[in-house]
Amino acid sequence: MFNMIKNILVSTVAIALCTAAQAQHRVEPSPQQKKEAYDALRKLSKEEYTAKFREQHKRKPATVLQDKEEVKKNANTTGGAPPPTVSDAKFPGEFEEIQGVFISWPYTYDAVPVVDTMLSSPAPDLYIKLASSIQEAGAKVYITVWFASDTAAVKERMQLAGKPLTNYRFMIYDGDDIWARDFGPINYYYDTDDKIGWVDFKYYPGRDMDNLLPIKWGTELGIPVYQSPVYYEGGNILLDGTGHLATSTAVYELNAYYNTYTQTRTKDSISSALKLQRADILPLLPHDGGTGHIDLYVDMIDENTFVYTKMPTAMATVPGFTDYTIAKNNIDTLATRINHHNKPYQFNHIPFPSKDDGSWYTSADDYASYTRTYSNHLIVNKTIIQPIFSDATSGNIAGDLAAIDSIKKAYPGYNIVPIDMRLLDGSGGSIHCITKEFSAENPLRFFHFPYRSLQGYQSGYPIDAEITNKSGIAAATLYWRKKGSTTWTNTTMTAGTGNHWLANIPSTTTNNIDTFEYYLSATSINGKTITRPMPGAEGPYVFWYNKTLSLDKVTNTNFSIGNLYPNPATTETNIEIVVQKPGNIDLSLYDVTGKKLSVQHYGRIKASQYLKYNTQALSAGVYTMVISSDGQVVGSRKLIKK
Repeated sequence: MFNMIKNILVSTVAIALCTAAQAQHRVEPSPQQKKEAYDALRKLSKEEYTAKFREQHKRKPATVLQDKEEVKKNANTTGGAPPPTVSDAKFPGEFEEIQGVFISWPYTYDAVPVVDTMLSSPAPDLYIKLASSIQEAGAKVYITVWFASDTAAVKERMQLAGKPLTNYRFMIYDGDDIWARDFGPINYYYDTDDKIGWVDFKYYPGRDMDNLLPIKWGTELGIPVYQSPVYYEGGNILLDGTGHLATSTAVYELNAYYNTYTQTRTKDSISSALKLQRADILPLLPHDGGTGHIDLYVDMIDENTFVYTKMPTAMATVPGFTDYTIAKNNIDTLATRINHHNKPYQFNHIPFPSKDDGSWYTSADDYASYTRTYSNHLIVNKTIIQPIFSDATSGNIAGDLAAIDSIKKAYPGYNIVPIDMRLLDGSGGSIHCITKEFSAENPLRFFHFPYRSLQGYQSGYPIDAEITNKSGIAAATLYWRKKGSTTWTNTTMTAGTGNHWLANIPSTTTNNIDTFEYYLSATSINGKTITRPMPGAEGPYVFWYNKTLSLDKVTNTNFSIGNLYPNPATTETNIEIVVQKPGNIDLSLYDVTGKKLSVQHYGRIKASQYLKYNTQALSAGVYTMVISSDGQVVGSRKLIKK
């Protein structure tokens, strides 16, 4: 355990970014000191500047491991009582509406720290694109700088790049580094009028000034902050918006060392702070750059759906690279969980980035020198600010373009804004790690389990959505159409009980196969309108039925179908069978015309499990898998074969 903590908290660098003694105040360099620092930095080549930036801005703290007894002594000094209504806190998912994003503008050291706005530095270009993209997505960008005089330099550099700041606020406080995700606050709503509160966990020792920023931000913005004694970074927190958490065992190891907490106490502490119904604490990935954070390979598009990085099979045999197997097993674990709607979670996946020449990594250390991932992006309402690893002239351009196509399919309708993030290669982080969302005021929240892919034919498809706002819901509307139609049919939803709103999509009797698209819209009494999915008509839910595979006569309730993973599949897939009562299971495969291609008999199934299905002989295309038991249809799933 000591070595793991040491790997996280020890990074030998030429200049320590701060010390505990500096935590309360940083002295601004004199104009002459700044001039000398900038003059020295201007002498660096782009390659030298990049190397310096990477050395000074690792996601792992650039400090010597603090003495265990001193850390224990200071573990609870932050104090602070929880807001009086924290017991009714509701924690939104990152896919929900936000009003702003916090970033920390980078500083570079040469004897003294100077704000990094130099033309010769690659960092400002990245932050200019990031800040501009946040603004263009309709959110305010909150920029932390250490000294008031640096605000002018940042604004001038943005203006010079043709991307002026227009929706922004500078937060002028001492800081340590750029990793706003990890030290930033966790948003929640509380009370009947959905006020915003924050939970502030303890950040890595040695990043003392960053550790204080949530308190300072909260004081300035009038946000109450609940301070937890638990060491926990925001990049390791994935919430589904309904009280379920996915995280990694990194939280156990840090708190075992620094707080001498047992695993039970750590889990109980974060469950209490985040008001959890369930916490899945999964094995960490040991070669992700040192943090073990879940945001490097998983996120969510709604309360029902995980989107994860699918590594190529070539990574399964890389010497020493255990992340492939651990990540796959962790996704398998999440696939066994039940969501807010008492149904299995759904899953999409996106690709894994290569090296610049398109090749894969040859060892665990080789990957650790890159730590690239497409999952570490930022969702800003209807926009995804997406890391890529190429520009117009270098990198695996074709690979990034193909990845963006896959990302668009996994996040339909979202505006994808790519930013070349190779500057952070080897740091263990990307866009998500250097940003922290600020939840929207007056939230209008949706909870809906959608129809997706193949459904059994029936006379209509009931729509049920739980919709909430502090003022109440004035109206809710279902928009639907057959795929290919240019116009939407709108149906006024009817208020049900417990904040539920109901409607129905009628099926057609003229076609054996039909595909439908739909989305929901709601307006609160106080005038806010939100769509679900967030992109609305640009990215609706899509489902279809096939009369020849009608499930109207489903009478076997002894079984149900859960997840299909992986999907798309190459050589094999696994379909989850949930067993209420033992029985015989058969799987029939159909093509898009409804022609039965094969039947596989699995025999008597007594317990819930995943059944393997070999897809190697199938041609690329779309298929339908129909599960039956003792002659009765249980359900079906769409299978995509690559």
